[in-house]
Amino acid sequence: MSHFYANPLSIILGFIDNSDGLGEVLSAEHVEAVRNVPSFRRYVEGKMAAKEAGEVRKLLTDDNYVRRTVAEKLLESRNYGIELGQALAFLEIGRSCTLIQNKTPRYELYAKALSGELQTSPSVRDFLMSLKRMNSTTLLNLLEKVMQEVQAPAITEPLRPLQEKIKKLVEEAEASGGKKNLISEFDTTNNTLRGTAVSKKVRLGEQKSSLTKQDTEYSALVQQVYSISESYLTTNFNSSQHGLQSVLLHEILFYDLRSPHSAVSPPPLSSVGRC
Repeated sequence: MSHFYANPLSIILGFIDNSDGLGEVLSAEHVEAVRNVPSFRRYVEGKMAAKEAGEVRKLLTDDNYVRRTVAEKLLESRNYGIELGQALAFLEIGRSCTLIQNKTPRYELYAKALSGELQTSPSVRDFLMSLKRMNSTTLLNLLEKVMQEVQAPAITEPLRPLQEKIKKLVEEAEASGGKKNLISEFDTTNNTLRGTAVSKKVRLGEQKSSLTKQDTEYSALVQQVYSISESYLTTNFNSSQHGLQSVLLHEILFYDLRSPHSAVSPPPLSSVGRC
């Protein structure tokens, strides 16, 4: 609740699903507060860099134009939060299917994602490395959870056909009397691989030669799942291209309790009511 009391622009959140009527609610003081937040300033600077002088003039002098801009950009900001949440859900499902110890709590992941630290964090790196080593049972379990719980076509649509191909490979292996659990060539959990570089190459070669036809095909599918997952997480956690700083009015949608936004002036007492 401290966010709503400290930030008068939080009134915009009441129109996040439907911006109709937002322009009537935003007073001249609200509009001036919008002009003071850093993300709005960066937005104006971007327009200036693009030599859109007319746009800049309206943003700085026309209150009604600012109201319309806020209403139009509100959906983009909302979608950013949804996409980020789905990417975190995907990462959480993946981490739950691994044996990684000392897992970072979800709320810490969210904070790191917003600050741009998650893209290169151990949480993402360890999950992706574990993904390449998953056997078919574990990977199919992960993919099934993703299809059920993640509402993001950007990741579910490219993974769905791979899921079906892996299922088919497992069925073929079972039908031919082979093993039910396929392994990939990246799975070295059962090999210590100590010694010289030459001995390591020999052991890896021996391991690959022991793979069945289905294992080899499974390895290629695992590589595709890995590449798609890496690209999806990189895109959504990339602070420079898809990050919080690129979201107009992110100061309203995301609240940092440790460092509350101070550039938005508090509303006058008459506008917040009295006890």
